Amino acid sequence: MAAFRSISRSCLSPPSRLLRHYKYGSIDIGNNAIRHFTPMTKEEEEAEKHRVASLTPFQKDQELRKLNRKIATLDMMRGINTGELYTWRGRYKQLYREYGMPFMVYYACCWAATGLTLFGLIEFGAVDTTQWLETIDSYMNWNLASRVDPQFGKIGMVVVLNELIDPIRLPIVILTVKPVVDRLYPPKY
Repeated sequence: MAAFRSISRSCLSPPSRLLRHYKYGSIDIGNNAIRHFTPMTKEEEEAEKHRVASLTPFQKDQELRKLNRKIATLDMMRGINTGELYTWRGRYKQLYREYGMPFMVYYACCWAATGLTLFGLIEFGAVDTTQWLETIDSYMNWNLASRVDPQFGKIGMVVVLNELIDPIRLPIVILTVKPVVDRLYPPKY
């Protein structure tokens, strides 16, 4: 039994010579203590700050361009390794990682523009929402038309129609977000 314990402990805890080679992540260093590692030590971080402070603006620009190319390559390699590069969900996550808040603002603007357009069409196109509600009442055996205020009925119809248009709007937004955001906020690097 004692031999089994020593074997299992030696299998679970890495030898001390391997502990020196871990640079990223966290490892168990014994006594239930976990040591977390960062990509750079404090000394390396200070040396990098000093090096970057001595660069000219042109050199910084060139270095940032090179780093952005490396990051794009690493993102693509991560997508290949996880398989996300070949799925709609993975592409959507990559789009959100790249464009984040501008994507959300662009989508919200498209959603609001569609809603306002629908409201204008219903309001000025003389669409009678109570008539639509009466048609729905006749199919469902409800009595909504008598309970709903006509103005709230128009707003409710706009919200419902706006959500029904979403399967058409979302692919259009996804296809046009890159050119629109790049036009509004041109990439610097």
